[in-house]
Amino acid sequence: MASRTEIISCLRQFAVIEFNNIRKEMTQCRNMPYAFTNIGDLGEELALYVYPDSIGSASKGGCAFDNRTISSDGTCVAREIKTVSLNGSKKCSSCGEKAPFMQPHCTFCKGVEFKYMEDSRAGISATAHVKYHDKLKEYLVFLVKYHSVARTINVRGFKFDASNPYFDQMVRTQKESGKGDTCNFLPYSYDWHMSAPSLVMDVTLTPDITAVVNFMDFDNSAIEPIPFKNYNSGNPIFMQKELAQWSLTESSFPLDYARGVSQFGHRKKAHGKARGETSR
Repeated sequence: MASRTEIISCLRQFAVIEFNNIRKEMTQCRNMPYAFTNIGDLGEELALYVYPDSIGSASKGGCAFDNRTISSDGTCVAREIKTVSLNGSKKCSSCGEKAPFMQPHCTFCKGVEFKYMEDSRAGISATAHVKYHDKLKEYLVFLVKYHSVARTINVRGFKFDASNPYFDQMVRTQKESGKGDTCNFLPYSYDWHMSAPSLVMDVTLTPDITAVVNFMDFDNSAIEPIPFKNYNSGNPIFMQKELAQWSLTESSFPLDYARGVSQFGHRKKAHGKARGETSR
């Protein structure tokens, strides 16, 4: 059984560090990100409390399972743990330079209007998924987002069955046809919802380091209904031609997962560049 006390304690320690980092990023204004830059360890520590009989990877280089449970007969059940910050960088609307999410103005032109880059994603190793399919049973993805109006940090956890048909085929297609090993898994996207996410945790952290538990059930197996819009970006998840094919409108949503996945299938897409082209 998951240790609720240890989970809350871990999140409160995380809040102390990150609220300090947020203040630092807001006040220095020198184009240096501080908040949510090294959050991978949060998810892996939380997983130890979610699965009290599990152990970590003992690795700092990503060459082992993030979390695993080894039974007395030596049987191993492995899990991959991903932690994603939904507060990415932003681009100044005036001069086009990038700025850290919390920074109030552009370092270069002092502009205060920005375009937010909502492309944060979890990187799934296609090779590991295929090679260790007999051991790798589950993916646990934690999403961290700072809400500037409420001044709160929200941490949500979602569980994915590694053998889910849609998820498994998506990752295997990356392995067989992709240009790289990493399958980019964008939170709240089309692929995300088609991969059968189950919400297991939703906690709001406040500046006074209070942890408000909105939901916590790590045994929850109920699959999230499919919404019309991406919860993070607010953009529609479905293309107009997909909606037209099934005579669906915004009022048709949310869709029950079983119905949605039976109607909408895998999209044709390029399983290629890992993060897109970069420039300096």
